Amino acid sequence: MLFFGKLFVTWRDTPAKQRSVLLKRMEVLCLWCCLFFIAVPFAIYFAAFLPVTLLPQNADHIWSSFWSYQTHMLSYHAGLTATHDFASPWYEWPLMLRPIWYFFNADMTASGQIGTMVCMGNPPLWWAGLGAMIAVLVAAVRDRSLAARVTAVGFLAAYLPWVGISRTTFIYHYFSAVPMLCLALVYVCWKLDQSAKPLPAIGKLKTNAVTLSMVGFVLLLFIFWCLFWPVISGAPTSSEAVHALEWLPGWYFAP
Repeated sequence: MLFFGKLFVTWRDTPAKQRSVLLKRMEVLCLWCCLFFIAVPFAIYFAAFLPVTLLPQNADHIWSSFWSYQTHMLSYHAGLTATHDFASPWYEWPLMLRPIWYFFNADMTASGQIGTMVCMGNPPLWWAGLGAMIAVLVAAVRDRSLAARVTAVGFLAAYLPWVGISRTTFIYHYFSAVPMLCLALVYVCWKLDQSAKPLPAIGKLKTNAVTLSMVGFVLLLFIFWCLFWPVISGAPTSSEAVHALEWLPGWYFAP
C-alpha cells in the first residue's frame, strides 16, 4: 500500500510533460522491486524447505513436494477446528484479556514456591499504545499526516488479516503489531511536544512536561516488567504473589 501509494502520489504531482521520464524510472524501480521483494524472498523461503524436500523420498520431485507442503499447511490451518482453554479472538488482544498460560513447575511446591510462565505484554505499553494508535488513525485521516499514515498502515497490515481467520487464535499473533504501538506513542508525544511550554530550567537542563512524561513512562514500563517478571520467566515465587497479579477475569497464571 505504501509503495503503490507513493507511486500514485508521485505520478499525480508530476507535470504532464515529465511523466514519460517518470514512467521509465518507475518501470526500472518496479523491476528492482520484483527482484528484492519477490524473487529473493521466494528463494530464501524455498531454501528453508530444502532440508525436507531433499530427503530421499522427496529428492526426485523437489518442486512438487515443496508445493505439497504449502497446500498441506494451508488446508490444515483453514480446516482446524480444535479449541484451546487459552485461545482468544482478535478483538481481545489489544486489551490483553486472555494471556496464554504456558508452564507450571510443580516441583517447587514442597519449598513453598512455584514457577509459572505466561505469554502476555507489558500492560502500560499495550493499553496506552492502543489509545495512541486510535489518535494516530484519526490523524492519518483528518490531518493526512505522513508519519501517522505510515504507522497506521504498519499496524493495520499486521492486525487486520487476523480478523477473517476462523481457526483458533492466540494473543501472540498480536505481537507483530506491538512495534507500531511504540511508534504511535512516539507520534503522540511528538505532537504534544510541539506545543508544550518549557518548564523552569534546572541549571543547564531545559525540559517540558511532555519530555518528563516520556521518561516517566519508560520507567513505568521497566517497573511493570520487574513486577511481572515472576509470571513471564518461570522464576521461583510465591503463589500469593502470582495470584495478586491476576488483575482481569481472563488472567490465569497458576492453579
